[in-house]
Amino acid sequence: MLFERNEDGLAALSERYGAYVRMILKNILRDPRDEEECESDVWMAVWSSIPPQKPESLKSYVGAVARNVGINRYEKRRAAKRGGERTEELLEELVSVAGDGDPEGELLAKALEKEINEFLFTLRRDTRVCFVLRYYYAFPIEAIAEKTGKSPHAVTALLSKTRAALKKWLGDRGTAV
Repeated sequence: MLFERNEDGLAALSERYGAYVRMILKNILRDPRDEEECESDVWMAVWSSIPPQKPESLKSYVGAVARNVGINRYEKRRAAKRGGERTEELLEELVSVAGDGDPEGELLAKALEKEINEFLFTLRRDTRVCFVLRYYYAFPIEAIAEKTGKSPHAVTALLSKTRAALKKWLGDRGTAV
């Protein structure tokens, strides 16, 4: 329906992925007013980008748009006032590469994404779950500990070791972060 520019497609998308988008935005923003505004921005961004974009996985695409919209809102809010240490710490823990429309940057981001995905598949399942919950879904350490049955200290240590392993993995492959 999105490719046909049928507005019912947007409603169906919101119904199917609304909770998913709200969860991502909640973990990044921690402000219900910002979350509501950003959710609308997510649907408009998806509507505006499909077509021409043809994502292989609509859920992954919507999640990536939600993260980008949430992080952009967070950065704007942070520039206006200092705060949101939890999200700031999260973003500092793992450096992200964004193309921002720059073709070279987008190629580097795609290469980095491929390397990170390959790295993730070398990890044990529980380590991979913790990593994805933290850096894809922006879950707090305590929530990851609760979901995985680990202590917060164990999750923190696991993530620290995984980041170090990822840095080595990328360095060994000549991918600069």
